[in-house]
Amino acid sequence: MLGLVAFSISSQYGRANVGSANQDVAPKVAAHLPATIALSVVAAGEEKLELSGRLTQNATNYADSIDWILKSSDGQTLFAGASQILSLPLKPGNYDVIAHYGNVAFAENITLPADTSVSVNFDLNAGALRIAPHLTDEGATLRPATTQIYALDGVDVGQRVASSVTPGEIIKLAAGNYRVETRFPQGNVEASTSVEVKAGIMRAVDLAVHGSVVELPVLNEGENWTLSNESGEKLALPPGVSEVALRPGAYSAETKLGSRIIAKSFVVQDGISQRLSLE
Repeated sequence: MLGLVAFSISSQYGRANVGSANQDVAPKVAAHLPATIALSVVAAGEEKLELSGRLTQNATNYADSIDWILKSSDGQTLFAGASQILSLPLKPGNYDVIAHYGNVAFAENITLPADTSVSVNFDLNAGALRIAPHLTDEGATLRPATTQIYALDGVDVGQRVASSVTPGEIIKLAAGNYRVETRFPQGNVEASTSVEVKAGIMRAVDLAVHGSVVELPVLNEGENWTLSNESGEKLALPPGVSEVALRPGAYSAETKLGSRIIAKSFVVQDGISQRLSLE
């Protein structure tokens, strides 16, 4: 069970330079993880292995769903799936366990003796983030922002460990420091902030991203808008895209309609959406 800490951030523009991966990195697997082991005597043929996790060393509750892979000594997969408590009747022998909880990953070799039930409760040292990025433009109807999370320390330092396009999604993470980057799918609105994840705590981050939605005139198939800001930076929108999230500032929009060049100048104010026309 996770405790809850909530805070709001009104983030300035900017991106962190902490990773360049195009996809989430597979978490590094720890060879061992601290665990509490309980043994009990059972009748022959009733041997059992029970696996679970806790978020902190002193937690009394089980961590929610953990992804488990259990293999026999000859490599046969006996179980692969998510479970809060994995309890399986097994024959005495050696078993390999690989588990993931967010970016916490570990592997163990466990021996199940004859006439014994073995219970292993792992100390995950993990928490979670719940990130809700949104434009200061409260009337915005754009697709949700993409959020990416990079590790600033630990075994995955510099790597992207998680991503999400679902506002409010709970993202499980090892305790540590992370960089959170968020960006809307079309435009130049993006923001980043640093967050510490503490074991046993879910931290809710309300990330207000400065910018507004501009709705451009819809063009014919194959035609597109090219935007320019005061610095001359250009942003070519894909054909068919007419709605864009932009930082505050002065812009021009240009397109070619047949032999004509159409250009529109406009100013974006923080939190105020607008619709442009061809007139």
